[in-house]
Amino acid sequence: MQQEHNPFDAAEAEPARQEKSEGRKRRKREEWADAIRFVMSDRRGRRFVLGILEESAVFNAVFRESHAAMSLLEGKRQVGLFLIDEAGRECPKEFLRLLTEQRTNARSE
Repeated sequence: MQQEHNPFDAAEAEPARQEKSEGRKRRKREEWADAIRFVMSDRRGRRFVLGILEESAVFNAVFRESHAAMSLLEGKRQVGLFLIDEAGRECPKEFLRLLTEQRTNARSE
């Protein structure tokens, strides 16, 4: 005998809800990865990312006498580290190209 569906049974609805939530998370993650790959695929996009990395002081020490100033710099640095991690994971070749372009530009200045 087949059991009837009870719309008020939370335990019955939980697996479907979890599957739907995981699907949304996967789609959101893939959209994010596509956006990073798109930006990093163009020289102007890589220049933009490099500007964010430089502004976030990823390549500099964050130590300061003032705790407030150091906290602000560390927060900026965390954003830069996040960007490095994402770009390195999603498009490692383009990230290496960004570093090469940075090095070439630094030499020419």
